[in-house]
Amino acid sequence: MEPVEKHVEGSLLLAAYGPLLTDAQRKLMELYYNEDLSLHEIAEEQGISRQGVHDMVTRALKKLEGYEARLGLLRQSARRAEALTRCLSLARQLPEGETQRALIAALDGMITEEEQP
Repeated sequence: MEPVEKHVEGSLLLAAYGPLLTDAQRKLMELYYNEDLSLHEIAEEQGISRQGVHDMVTRALKKLEGYEARLGLLRQSARRAEALTRCLSLARQLPEGETQRALIAALDGMITEEEQP
């Protein structure tokens, strides 16, 4: 997995399971994944060593990956989003009319809800 993809995945895991972390873990993860601060910058800001930040972020990420492995919220969300996108594509192929517009609007609304954290 590319570093950017890994970073995005960490951010998604944090959004889904962040409340299950300790306050300290969540804070460091937010600074690293959401604020895009380097380990060095976080260490300076928090008054701890860079290695300490690295260790805590690594442990917290493994914890989040464990939650996803057991609960699969992100996998389920991705499958729902794919299914909704396929339905929307099929709806756009229907003859134009009130029913098609209503179906497209409903699917667009569901996709928008799915994309929100």
